Amino acid sequence: MKFAIFVDGPNLKGALDKMRVKIRDYQALYRYIGEKAGEAWQECVIGTSPYSAQLWRVFWYQVGHMDELRLDDPA
Repeated sequence: MKFAIFVDGPNLKGALDKMRVKIRDYQALYRYIGEKAGEAWQECVIGTSPYSAQLWRVFWYQVGHMDELRLDDPA
């Protein structure tokens, strides 16, 4: 089974800054989170199935300020 992680970039960055945590290797962080998320997901969803969960991709997304959003623009 494949799964993806969606990271709210500004929220993560803000939380890490607030906790005064500096990340030197985001790839290692995402790999760790992916492994733990895969283990938890597999345990909850698949149970004792012989299949394993594999992190497929990490998506970083960032939304602009709400004041800049044009809700009348379908794009």
